[in-house]
Amino acid sequence: LRKTAQEVEASLGNQPLFDMRSTDEYLGRSSRAARFGHIPTAFSLPRSELTDAEGNMLPKEQLREKFGTFGIRDEAQPVIFYCNAGVSASYGLLALHAAGFAGGAVYDGSWKDWGNDPSKPIE
Repeated sequence: LRKTAQEVEASLGNQPLFDMRSTDEYLGRSSRAARFGHIPTAFSLPRSELTDAEGNMLPKEQLREKFGTFGIRDEAQPVIFYCNAGVSASYGLLALHAAGFAGGAVYDGSWKDWGNDPSKPIE
């Protein structure tokens, strides 16, 4: 359920990686770390896209459709979520499971770890 920075870096391009931060953070317009941008190969999926107007999690079928737009169709496909410090990433993992998918993990160091490490690649 948990991935380290080294595990995330080793998986780049080999499994889906979801950035649960805001679009502005993903695009590098703002950052809560020293560097701006996102982890290479990550898809932008802000937490708000998994909720309705009242802030409730979307129904299972809508979640399946949302993840399907990113090619997630195999119920055991490994997926990694990150955000700034792990909170929204955990929500992404919960949504994945609510959609009926079993795979998934959280990079709990998230952007505050990655974005503050100059040795890590960014886009």
